[in-house]
Amino acid sequence: TAILAPGGGNIGIGFAVPINMARQVMDQLISYGEIKRGRIGVAIQDLTPDLAQALGTRHTQGAVIARVEPGSPAERAGLRTNDLVVAVNGAPMRSGTELRNRVGLSRIGDEVELTVERNGAERTVAVRIEKATTTAQRQRSRQR
Repeated sequence: TAILAPGGGNIGIGFAVPINMARQVMDQLISYGEIKRGRIGVAIQDLTPDLAQALGTRHTQGAVIARVEPGSPAERAGLRTNDLVVAVNGAPMRSGTELRNRVGLSRIGDEVELTVERNGAERTVAVRIEKATTTAQRQRSRQR
């Protein structure tokens, strides 16, 4: 991190990008000339202790599906609100951010296997990744 502050002071903000994420972004830029983010059509939140208790799960980490977008890959795969995503392709998910990054950096058209807990039972669901678009773009495509 480099900071140029004319007055000599700064508030010490910096950031780092994980190398695996940087490589995936670089590969997409080289291949396509742009970043193609993936999506499955869910809103997610981190599993908190209170939420874990409300869902009756033994898990302490994961991503809770707060909303499933109608017509989305998630809906077509059978995902529901309050499903708890505990793994993607067998790798444990610790947070909503981790799930968002794994889906977002997946190749468009690929399928990912989500391990979800619903009502105390775990199941694996295959969900196809689609290209992330803006809300306005999705609404326009539905109107056609």
